[in-house]
Amino acid sequence: MAFFPGTSAYAVSLLCLAVASCSPTMTLAPNKADGVLPGEATFAQFKDIPIPAGASMNMERSFIFGAQDSWIGRMVLTTWGDPGTAFDFYKNNAPQFGWEEVTTVRSKVSVLAYTRGERVLTIQIQGRTIVGSEVDLTVSPRGAPGSGVGPMGSGSGPGMGRAPAVPVQRMP
Repeated sequence: MAFFPGTSAYAVSLLCLAVASCSPTMTLAPNKADGVLPGEATFAQFKDIPIPAGASMNMERSFIFGAQDSWIGRMVLTTWGDPGTAFDFYKNNAPQFGWEEVTTVRSKVSVLAYTRGERVLTIQIQGRTIVGSEVDLTVSPRGAPGSGVGPMGSGSGPGMGRAPAVPVQRMP
């Protein structure tokens, strides 16, 4: 049976395999005990964050600097579970890796924030179009209070501090 004129099912299968091997994603080995297998050689350097079984890394959207427990950057994962399952996975497993919860928001696009030593982990989870979830893990250094280092400061001047309180004025 030919899928395309003059093409056998075998040839189409080989073509699909070749296209899949060019995908910008890489399947990750999970790195957690208690229901998730220990890390394998490919991504063993990520011993400080939980990675769901069967997750794939989007290599085009990820950038990682450093290694072991001092890496920073962004890791974008695709999982087969729905966003609620991914949220529960990180909510239950991040503390087992030494991360302390700062805040969580469970919604259509969920966000979880954690600290560990001098690093901050922010996890953003949203559903994919067809099936599964996309998980963005961002790890960055923690800015010192009042240093001006962080999302609102450049590090060259004083911290932002509090905005002055000004009463809201109504327009006529």
